Amino acid sequence: MRDLHEQGAIQQDAAGYWCEMGVIDWQRLPARVEGVIEKRIGRLDADLQTLLAVAAIEGSTFTAELLAHVQSIHERLVIQRLSRELDRQHRLITVQAIESLNGQRLSRYRFRHQLFQYYLYSRLDAVERAYLHEAVGLALAQFYGEQPATAAALARHFELAGLYVRAIGHLTIAGEYAAQLSAYTEAAAHFRRGLALLQMLPDRAAQQPTELRLQVGLCNALLVTKGYAAPEVETAYQQAYALCQAAGETDALFSVYYGLWTFFHVRGQHARGRALSEQWLAQAGTQDDLVPLMTGHRALGVSLLHLGQLAAARHHLEQCLHLYHTNADATLALRYGADPGAAGEILLAWTLWLLRERAAAMQHYQEALRLAHAAAHPFTMAFVAVHAGMLHLMANDTAAARAETDYALSVCHEHGYPFWQTVALGLDGFLRFRAGAKESGIAQMEQALVTYADRGAALWRPWLLGLLVRAYTEHERLEDAEALRRQADDLAAQNEERWHIVDLG
Repeated sequence: MRDLHEQGAIQQDAAGYWCEMGVIDWQRLPARVEGVIEKRIGRLDADLQTLLAVAAIEGSTFTAELLAHVQSIHERLVIQRLSRELDRQHRLITVQAIESLNGQRLSRYRFRHQLFQYYLYSRLDAVERAYLHEAVGLALAQFYGEQPATAAALARHFELAGLYVRAIGHLTIAGEYAAQLSAYTEAAAHFRRGLALLQMLPDRAAQQPTELRLQVGLCNALLVTKGYAAPEVETAYQQAYALCQAAGETDALFSVYYGLWTFFHVRGQHARGRALSEQWLAQAGTQDDLVPLMTGHRALGVSLLHLGQLAAARHHLEQCLHLYHTNADATLALRYGADPGAAGEILLAWTLWLLRERAAAMQHYQEALRLAHAAAHPFTMAFVAVHAGMLHLMANDTAAARAETDYALSVCHEHGYPFWQTVALGLDGFLRFRAGAKESGIAQMEQALVTYADRGAALWRPWLLGLLVRAYTEHERLEDAEALRRQADDLAAQNEERWHIVDLG
């Protein structure tokens, strides 16, 4: 034990239990440790050893009623043997808790040391393990039903039983459940594992709907964990798009369109974004569901806005808002990012400001704020606040820009939206510069632009560089300002980003 602890293989948790810190190699386990464990297990009769072997299959924590079910033994007898012999007499396990599930009592026990569990598990051959994992998985499914919280455990047992189709189904549920809880890293792991198991099936074609569901789930999880502009995100969405095309699937297609369009948009690839959104809108027009049509108008309007085609952008954004206010189920549209009403209003406010319709722009800005707060959707709030902060800087209203930027930073800090936070930090740096913190304001703007580039983002970069040009110029760093101006102009020409060609005042 001391040797394993010193090697870092095991350590005690907060409750005093010894836990494995990595995969223990039983071929290299110190002979005296294995000998001690073997001696203690060897004191048990055959029935108790079998009972503990099933417990080891379930995990370091196990359920008496499940053991009784798998072994076809009366529950009271199992509990007596666990509590009286294995706990109090042999001190191999300990009582953990008693739970209740749909009127069923569940008596939870735990191995006093994970090494006991691993030793018992390692003594089972591959065939025994497979059959026992199947039995435990079926018992868990019977006890817990279709509760998504147990899907990950069921997936593990069915995978180790070699029942890959069942495992894939539960991994899909586990990934979607983790995503609902905003545990996107965990969700991505479940979706990836499900896709990996799919590759092992002899007839993948039969699992095409499940594969698409897993791939779309992975796309959405990566969008959050890796960022809008990560190459991994584009690859995932391209794979999802190919699956949609192969299956003739339309239900998932528009979610995939949104992901790909977002990637192009944040990368500053506005011409590609426009082409994709036109394709999206054309297909959405053939559907009964108006949500894809509404969000397609929004996507095309945004692409046209950034390409500098303001009149056309206005038309599509107004169409988006018309559908939002009259027909479409806006709650469904949240799967496409921000609330489409709030997003459409703030983007239309931008468009009208650039068209010099300033009073109308401010009216749509106020409506965007109202809808964002009514939606009570943090991502929407961050989206609107950042756009509003930029709008107020266009209007040279630093006080209003400060209020919106501070709000955006607070929402991003609480909920973790790295893209919006980076933009807000750039705005904050410029506002701090304007307030007199010259050096620190410039330093913050420079760092925000570095972070922005590291994330692969090019959207708004010419405009953000323009803010830094202004700061350099006012701070008499004229050579730096001129070099940065050329960089901004080159990037704007490369990406055809033209909306920002306005005087900030």
